[in-house]
Amino acid sequence: MSARPIEIQQANTEILGRFASDLNVTNHGKPPSVEWLKRVPSPGCVSWESHKNQPSQMTEEGRIVNWGQIIAGIDADNILSALALLVSVVVGFVAYFQTHNANEAAKDANNHAEEANRIAAESRDAATRANELAGNANQISENANLISQRALSASRDQTVYEWTAEYDAHMPALTIRNQCGLTANDVHVLVRLKDQVIAEGHADSLPPIGQIILDGTLIRQEIVEEGEAGRRANLVDIPGADLRIGIVWTSELGVRRSLESQQRFSDYKEQRDL
Repeated sequence: MSARPIEIQQANTEILGRFASDLNVTNHGKPPSVEWLKRVPSPGCVSWESHKNQPSQMTEEGRIVNWGQIIAGIDADNILSALALLVSVVVGFVAYFQTHNANEAAKDANNHAEEANRIAAESRDAATRANELAGNANQISENANLISQRALSASRDQTVYEWTAEYDAHMPALTIRNQCGLTANDVHVLVRLKDQVIAEGHADSLPPIGQIILDGTLIRQEIVEEGEAGRRANLVDIPGADLRIGIVWTSELGVRRSLESQQRFSDYKEQRDL
């Protein structure tokens, strides 16, 4: 009487478990190898070859066990599992190292990119500073050329300008004249009395013998007050006003010039050289 396939499989599994337990004890707890299994006799059999040649064997429970198929199955499963585990470990290590190398390469690339950005920023700043320095150099060069031109013009311009000032108490007025034979341009006149500005005038162009007439009211007032103070003090000095006259102008050759003169005027009409 033969057992059904499912009963044979269950019987094989149970006997395999018992057999594996006995083998662990016999082999000092180490997993059995194929060669070792060949040398160990199974229950009711003399050797591996006897199990291999016998298709099946009846157990005490009345079940049929094929030892050759069981041991062969154990050997095939172990080999396949070991190979699968080995492949998995190798693939895992390869993937790990590849990932690690990729991460390191990415970090290096980021570091290189940051360094490149830093160098680019420094280059941009250096270019900006260079442009600023070049602009300053150009400005300095232009100023130097202008100063040089002015110095050359001043050295060539040997013209002497003569100026006179005349006070007329009847008007009253202070007249500034250009007594030179050349035209004076952009003429500014400033008159001070006791460190206070009492008159000023301007002319864009003042030809030879040209004149600027300034208001002399404050000059007349100063002369009158000084005369009254002298009479009270029984002084015999002629009253007058001490004026400081400043003139700034540009010559025909473009040279800027100036003069300042201290003069005293009284009620008498008179012309003074500045």
